[in-house]
Amino acid sequence: MEHIAKQLLTKYAGILKPMVEAIETKPETTRNHYGDYMALIGRCTKEAPIEQKAKRTQFTALALILAGANTQGVQDATQLLTGGNYL
Repeated sequence: MEHIAKQLLTKYAGILKPMVEAIETKPETTRNHYGDYMALIGRCTKEAPIEQKAKRTQFTALALILAGANTQGVQDATQLLTGGNYL
């Protein structure tokens, strides 16, 4: 099961990589691009049922970091979206 989760995470990171690159190459409008990552995580998890929102947010955040996102920016975005730090 862990192997499958890693494969899914890697595949998801590959899908998100172009978006991460676009965010990381533009000027920061918020510290460590947390605003951009907050918007992206929100778009990626908007269809999730409320009971799965935190897990999907965490999974998306991990995929973003794996794709090269600013770790602190993703952590700040995740904390603001969930009210806690899941990373």
